[in-house]
Amino acid sequence: MIWALFFLFLTPPALSQTIDFKQEDALSFTQDIVGLAEQKLNLESQFTLSSALADISMDVDYTVEGVLSGVSLRTLNDLRSETDTLPPGTLKDTLEQALGQAEAALAEIRNAGNGISIDTLYHKLKDIEKALDKQFIDRVNDCLEISRTDKGRLLVVAKPIEQRYDYLKCIVNKVRKYTRDEVKPQIASLLRETVLHLTDGNKADYIRDLEKLLVRIDQYRGEAIKEEEADRIRYKGDYLLRKVQEQGTERLWELELSTTVGGIDLDGTLTWESDDYRAPSKDVHTTDLEIGAGFEDEDWGTSINYEQEHRDYTDRLKDDKDRISHSLDLALSWDRDPWAASGSVSFDSESYPNYIDDEIEPARVSQAIAAIQSLIDEVRALGLPAAVEDDLLKELGEEGALGELVAGDRREAVDQLEDFIDEVYDAKWDGDITSDAAQLLADKALLILPRKRIRQLDIPLSCGFPFHDGDLTLDLEWENKTYPADSLLNRDTSTQKVSYTRDESASTISGYLEREELVYPNATVKNRSLRKWEGSVENEMACGDLALTLFHQQTTYPHASKKDQWVQEIGLQLDFDLSEASISAGLTNKVTAHPNNAAKPTSRETTISLDTSWEVAEGTFQLQLSDETKRTLTALSNETLVKETRHAELSWDGEIADGLDISFSLAWKNVVDWNDPTKDSDELILQIKLDLTI
Repeated sequence: MIWALFFLFLTPPALSQTIDFKQEDALSFTQDIVGLAEQKLNLESQFTLSSALADISMDVDYTVEGVLSGVSLRTLNDLRSETDTLPPGTLKDTLEQALGQAEAALAEIRNAGNGISIDTLYHKLKDIEKALDKQFIDRVNDCLEISRTDKGRLLVVAKPIEQRYDYLKCIVNKVRKYTRDEVKPQIASLLRETVLHLTDGNKADYIRDLEKLLVRIDQYRGEAIKEEEADRIRYKGDYLLRKVQEQGTERLWELELSTTVGGIDLDGTLTWESDDYRAPSKDVHTTDLEIGAGFEDEDWGTSINYEQEHRDYTDRLKDDKDRISHSLDLALSWDRDPWAASGSVSFDSESYPNYIDDEIEPARVSQAIAAIQSLIDEVRALGLPAAVEDDLLKELGEEGALGELVAGDRREAVDQLEDFIDEVYDAKWDGDITSDAAQLLADKALLILPRKRIRQLDIPLSCGFPFHDGDLTLDLEWENKTYPADSLLNRDTSTQKVSYTRDESASTISGYLEREELVYPNATVKNRSLRKWEGSVENEMACGDLALTLFHQQTTYPHASKKDQWVQEIGLQLDFDLSEASISAGLTNKVTAHPNNAAKPTSRETTISLDTSWEVAEGTFQLQLSDETKRTLTALSNETLVKETRHAELSWDGEIADGLDISFSLAWKNVVDWNDPTKDSDELILQIKLDLTI
């Protein structure tokens, strides 16, 4: 990689450049059984620059994708309109009464003005949520007098409305309980406006108020709002913001370099990716570095590759997902016809610097004990009130983390240290300890706690050779995963697979047998044994190519037999050409059973598909149709329809001018869920892509 950079900057250039500009637009609409539910717009642009300097090639790619999606902000008026379509009766009267109660509570919120108290706002939202949940949604769910379609029409409108009021009620309750009195009025006023904009269906103002709420909560965290409760409020507010509209961009830079030095191929890739969204939890920055070297001779080849990735979430609520990973892979292959063999060894490690894991690592027990004893001395030196000091020392001392470690309970020691941190923040909130002292104690306790780490060793081996007029391949693999701070997840996986293929004049026979053993040394109840096989026959006939595939899989849990499962599948595929068109038709039938769990019925999934394409007007037209059904089977061989999915897509891809390719597709998807009508949907997606080469 260093030599490549040296030549790149010091060798006189022989430059050839290619610039590709790609415009991709995607517009989709999701239709539920009462109207337009969701809209999504994707816009993507790509820039590529390729250069050749001496023996070094370089490619630079930049891609930016904009995303704008949103859902309908339906209101109680919409729900009342749906209720009005019901026939007169007890249910309609009950639902109208529930809506009247919710509307009365909203009227009181509106009439209270900006001076509304946080307690009043909470109790009125509680009344609204109760009316929508217990008296509306539950009554509809339990009703047997209306049709499935009518029930779905009501629930698909009511559930999102109820959830929004419920989340706002939770936020108000957190503010009511865990916020200092001096800031309650201004937050209550902001939340009241948010509720009213939700009630009136003012989407833009509702989004604006949610953004203001996120800013305000960050501003007051730890000072006017308790830390952990501020995080819970942030989570709820961010969720509401994402659920009503997502708006943001994803940017990706990629630099690739490759050259050959002394017969060894060298290559490297460096990428930067940044996601910037209106909702903070979607924001993430990723850096990835890959370096590789390879050598090939007439019969054999070898390679070494290294990769490092750093992922950083900018939102503190996602800090536990920050990750640094390393991967090293050594591979060797040998090929002398008709024999071939390959093998490799790969080492992978992942560390999560902000993810607190479940147990102190055995190698760190002595270090942790010394650190806890030092922390005890720190607490005693602060001169805290006796009651506060006793509470903190109880979490750390012989009855707490220190005692658990000495007794060998490394998991309970982690719980005690986390309780200590909570006690510190509570004491800070009550004014019994200064902010600086609290932060010092919390930081020292955090240093003792374990972080999530994963280490993986993978050794796959493969060998292929002729056998009985065909080709036989043996694949063996052993994988070990170790979690230093959570030993219950440690596991070993061993896999053996035999594959066979034989080609004859007008047919091909192929199949495989595979066995996998998964062993958890410290959690044997999760041990698993997997057996599966597949066989297929492909015949060339006058009308086209016909393929038949049979598949069977059996999964056994020696210590948890209720999880046992077997799967059987049969597939039929026919491909043929007519004039300038090609047609492919398929039928698959899959049965899944849980022989030791009566609570999980046997299910059958059937898929029928048709795919055809033909050349038209300097391009290719393609039509795809599919129908998928899922049914449950009873002991008496009766079948009940559970879900049906229909899909149709029409597309065209061709060149309309030199260097300018265009493609478009129109896709429709219909889902009918017979168990939950609220999941019924219709989706229509239009995509147009332009690829311009200069």
